[in-house]
Amino acid sequence: MTAAINAELIAWFAELPAWQSEAFRRLLAKSALDESDYDQILTSARIELGLETGGSAPIWLTEADLPTAPAVGTSSSQLTALHSLSGVNRLAPDQRLNIGTGLTLIYGANGAGKSGYARIFKLACLCHEKAAERILPNVYEPLVTGDIPSASFDVSIDDITQTITWQDGIAPIAALRKFVVFDTKAARGYLSARNVVSAIPPVLIKLERLGEAIKVVKDRLAAEAAAIQPGATALQPYVDATIIGRLLGSLTFATLRESLEDALVWTEADQANLSDSEQREAKFKAEGPQALRRQLEQRRNRLTTLTTLLRDAEDLVADTHIDAIREQRHMCKQLQEQKESAAKLALSGAVIKGVGSTAWEDLMRAAARFFLLEVDPDIEFPGPLGQSHCVLCQQPIEPPARERLQRFWRFLQDDVAQRLISAQEQLDRLVEPLRTWKADMPAELAVLATHLVEDLPMIWPKVPPHLAMIATRRDAVLLAATGGDWTLVPPAPVALSSVCAAEQSASLANEQTLGDPAQAVAELTRLTVQIRELVARKHATAARETILGHHQRLVRANRLREASDSISTLATSTKNKALQKKHITKAFTATLQQHARELGLRYAVPGIAPSAEYAKVTHSMTIEGAKIGGASPDHVFSEGEQTALALAYFFAEHTDAETAPALIFDDPVTSLSHRIRTKVVEKIAGLAARGQVIVFTHDLTFYCGLKDAATHAQVPLALRSIEAVGRRFGLVREGEPVDAMSVADREKLLESLQKEAVQKETDGDVVGLSEVTARFYGMLRKSWERAVEELLFNKVVMRFDDVVKTQSLTGAVIDAAIITKVFAAMRKCSAQIDGHDHAIGANAPQLDPTDMKSDLAELCAFRVEQKKKIKAQEESLKHLKA
Repeated sequence: MTAAINAELIAWFAELPAWQSEAFRRLLAKSALDESDYDQILTSARIELGLETGGSAPIWLTEADLPTAPAVGTSSSQLTALHSLSGVNRLAPDQRLNIGTGLTLIYGANGAGKSGYARIFKLACLCHEKAAERILPNVYEPLVTGDIPSASFDVSIDDITQTITWQDGIAPIAALRKFVVFDTKAARGYLSARNVVSAIPPVLIKLERLGEAIKVVKDRLAAEAAAIQPGATALQPYVDATIIGRLLGSLTFATLRESLEDALVWTEADQANLSDSEQREAKFKAEGPQALRRQLEQRRNRLTTLTTLLRDAEDLVADTHIDAIREQRHMCKQLQEQKESAAKLALSGAVIKGVGSTAWEDLMRAAARFFLLEVDPDIEFPGPLGQSHCVLCQQPIEPPARERLQRFWRFLQDDVAQRLISAQEQLDRLVEPLRTWKADMPAELAVLATHLVEDLPMIWPKVPPHLAMIATRRDAVLLAATGGDWTLVPPAPVALSSVCAAEQSASLANEQTLGDPAQAVAELTRLTVQIRELVARKHATAARETILGHHQRLVRANRLREASDSISTLATSTKNKALQKKHITKAFTATLQQHARELGLRYAVPGIAPSAEYAKVTHSMTIEGAKIGGASPDHVFSEGEQTALALAYFFAEHTDAETAPALIFDDPVTSLSHRIRTKVVEKIAGLAARGQVIVFTHDLTFYCGLKDAATHAQVPLALRSIEAVGRRFGLVREGEPVDAMSVADREKLLESLQKEAVQKETDGDVVGLSEVTARFYGMLRKSWERAVEELLFNKVVMRFDDVVKTQSLTGAVIDAAIITKVFAAMRKCSAQIDGHDHAIGANAPQLDPTDMKSDLAELCAFRVEQKKKIKAQEESLKHLKA
């Protein structure tokens, strides 16, 4: 069975979270998990659930971790004594209750102290939780501080005896939990409560504890979530009707952190906006909308001036203007290159340095212009051959010179040269505004600077550097336009004029709004709302880290809750229930029903219904074959049947284990019929033949029946009595109770009383002698009564026996002499005790120790003589039994 369970567990754990496998592996290695184990298991669970990163990987369960089937008889434990009682009811502290190896029968009359001993066993040993009783000290004495009920147990473990001190309230002692107690209170628990069957393989007990460990992890994550969860009113100071206030009021773990971070931002522009709005609101309230409108108009005019100047400056270095200059410069360059190429042909052969230069061109053009204006406008420069004169030196121009001048002039009149001139002029027109623009602060702005600082606290500081960037770009363009590197021209700065224009438009809109009284009121309201929104956001942003931390805790608490909610012991409970049903419950039910039949239950047939919670499988007793759901045995069966069913459950759980524990019974047959009582007697006697059994009872009939059954089964028998004498309770005496003693055993007690009377007489203790004498003759009288049952009728009919032994009639001997002797002895005893109201006149003398010795001798002689007669008669009638 163990191998089959192990194989199922290995396959099953492979499908579970790794941390649960780790937890079970640790449980198998030790009796209980400590805080270090839980810390490591919790860490593994956190990592696997995505709550943490890093850490060592959990160790998966292997077959080597699982226990094998236990060896039979590997260890044995027996109770040998209970002693050194303290603070237990009114029990005498100096008593010692020795326990035998087979059946220990302990009789105690009502009020003698038997229940006090049973209560100790129920608390110290294993007992149904519904049967455990509180132990009180002697309630007739003042309570002594620190007087805690305690006792000592002598326990033999593998033939080595050790003394274990038990104290009420301490943790259970493992060595004592091997002994199991049953009483009528436990019987009710077995029927009305869900019970855990203890006779199951250890690996399934560990599986139950795994469910408890999983619940610990689940509960700790939930507790951590509750601890980290911020209070509902933590952000109350920041919650109001504003946008940020509503956002914080509805803040949950689902709120996007990015949106929260974006909302919790406060810039210089926001501060300037707040200041401006507060000033406008104050002016509005103090002077009315007309004054505010005038102020806005002045502000707008100043903005117009600034906007115009900035836009003009920005247009100068705008990409469109610079692109036009660059293209025109490129065109001039291309034309210049073309002109230079033509000049190589036209100006070749020149002997004067500088021919082709700009000065030369100017000189040639001036000469041509003079010739056309002053010499002859109808003749082409330089004039006809043979008639041409130099306009400078007025000397005739020879043919080679004329040809050269004509070539020069045609070069200058070429289309390329003309277009170059035109292109250069256009370039000059494009560049001229850049040359004439001054980078210094314009006078118009310098005059308005004081106002603009207030009007535009966020824009005005940007104006000087903005103008500086324009100047830098202007200088680079001018340099490039004269042949410099265009790649060194920085990009155009972002237009600041558009920002000013937007402010200008807003001012105009505000002015127009303030022209209408109704709109003016609305504007004031808008200003108030805007200020409230800005103030709320500024206040919240000041607590940015607090709010973000609050949100982070919300997210963390939710993740912990989700992790806790994702953990369930259902799978473990279901698996344990399935394994127990498959390997344990079915067999347990069959065993329970077998014990019920053996106890003589004919109609009360029990069944078992398993249930699992936190991996712990419990069983409730059901009625086999019942057609109505919810009908439990304690609602249907009689009190006696319920007790018998509970005994059957107890026997099924604790008597079929491979190593049966010591069994302790406290009056187990209350309310049972004689038929079932007889079965219980046989069952207990049979169990005592296998292991240690201890029985407390105040029922002499049950006591005698159990003693006879044990004797018949040759079970080692230890007889004890618990008695009360005077104010001392719980006194332990080795041997049977007086009422169950044979005549021979009573003779020994009578002899001790006679010796005590001798001592009282010697001591001159008249009162003591009288008490001992009365006790002696009271017991002597009971002994003669016992002699009637035992020696006359040969135990055919006994007061505490539930059968008539007809076979013993062959030894019944009664004649006139015997009857006469019994009558005389009874009369003599009755005269010495207070069982009758004696006549004063009878003046019966008090007998002394000598008389007591003589009367005891008479009983002894009667017993010996009667035994001979019984034996002789049985011999003569033995043919009747043949």
